[in-house]
Amino acid sequence: MNPQIEELRAEQEQIQQEIEQLEHQQVLIENKISYFKGADRRKRSHRLITRGAAVESIVPAVKDMDQVDFYELMEKVLTHPAVIPLLPGGNEDGTVPLPPDADQAQ
Repeated sequence: MNPQIEELRAEQEQIQQEIEQLEHQQVLIENKISYFKGADRRKRSHRLITRGAAVESIVPAVKDMDQVDFYELMEKVLTHPAVIPLLPGGNEDGTVPLPPDADQAQ
């Protein structure tokens, strides 16, 4: 065979290996990005689970409530005038100001 052809085939094989390595590196980087983006979701999930568990430990009866009844109870409890001042951002007059971007969400 022609030596140039052999040389070009070897170069092609080396370049193909480099391409495969770079593709593998790209997958690793994409996995890292996905992992770090998921950290916020995992933190939120952890917070929701621990707070839900706290509610169940304080009021065991909520374990047997369906979702609609639970939401109605939480709405009544958390909008009660005696509770509102205890909430972050709650005013002494029993009101909770809307967040600055609340009107954009609607």
